[in-house]
Amino acid sequence: PLLRDGHEGAPTLKREEALVRAYLELMQMRMPDRLQYSVNIDPALHTLRLPPLTLLTLVENAVRHGIDPSEAGGRIDVGARRDATTGRIRLWVSDTGRGIDESKAPGTGLSNLRERLAAAYGGRATMTLSAAQPHGVRAEIDLPDMTTPRSLRSHSPEGRLGPDAWERPGAGPSAAPNSFNEAPRRATAAR
Repeated sequence: PLLRDGHEGAPTLKREEALVRAYLELMQMRMPDRLQYSVNIDPALHTLRLPPLTLLTLVENAVRHGIDPSEAGGRIDVGARRDATTGRIRLWVSDTGRGIDESKAPGTGLSNLRERLAAAYGGRATMTLSAAQPHGVRAEIDLPDMTTPRSLRSHSPEGRLGPDAWERPGAGPSAAPNSFNEAPRRATAAR
């Protein structure tokens, strides 16, 4: 599908949602009595561009480390909403699986996702993991209220300006502070 700026093929939240639904349907076939899920993504956010596999990484992590090892299985809830007050966008994946294993370091999937978020948004995006009650994990990604960073565009007439060059009026190297070298917020616990 064509996006607002006319470029085809860029990763969008709509495409990510389709991947997540397909993956969860497949996992439910594999464990029909042990996995329930819901996907609740605001359609107004469908054209939002993201680093590839942003939500899918979190969903795979929830299945692999939360639901699969639990004999009882569990539920995975996936969502995305814009905060009406701040305009920031929140993506989340929560599960009722095994929970956080505090003795393990973050895995490759989460580390790679943090790097992709940092490359696309600099210090403006955060990812957190927290324990869900009575058991399970909630992973949240908080994105800025800006349109697509040029680092995620397929083609840019101004050239690739890096993670701090945003597509908005007046944006450019001097319009946004350079936060590329800021470390992304890290979760203290791992799965």
